Amino acid sequence: MSLLDDINNDKAKLIAFAMVMRDRAADLGLSTEDLNKLALEHPSEVNERQAELEKILGEIEIPSLPDHVDQEVSGPTEQDGWRLREQVLRFRLKHPDAMVCFYNGQVSYSDGFIHFILERLDAWRYSQDRFCEQVEVPYETLCSWIEKFNWS
Repeated sequence: MSLLDDINNDKAKLIAFAMVMRDRAADLGLSTEDLNKLALEHPSEVNERQAELEKILGEIEIPSLPDHVDQEVSGPTEQDGWRLREQVLRFRLKHPDAMVCFYNGQVSYSDGFIHFILERLDAWRYSQDRFCEQVEVPYETLCSWIEKFNWS
């Protein structure tokens, strides 16, 4: 299933995607009003870029979960989530270059941070989706790390 199909079929994911884009705009100093104004000022360019993005989103395949992943019986406790989040934040405080966010929305991760996250994943007993929420790493990024480092 493509990312575009997934967004089109799941209202929660559509809203989350919109929120991500809103946050990226805010990072650039743009409000919703600014975005609407710019769209009205440059309609042909906006329509062209929108078509390009929809094409790209339609080509991005969402990786399926590995067969060995069990469905979680119950979710992590609030304490589990906070403990993991605290570990990640403490690591990032000690290593400011561990996760660098660029103005264009791209994020760069150090090898040490990647291995730190993968080691925490080994101890996590809930779903990878919940793990990604807690460590603030996109699910697709985590999957690519697992594949790249043959992590199991």
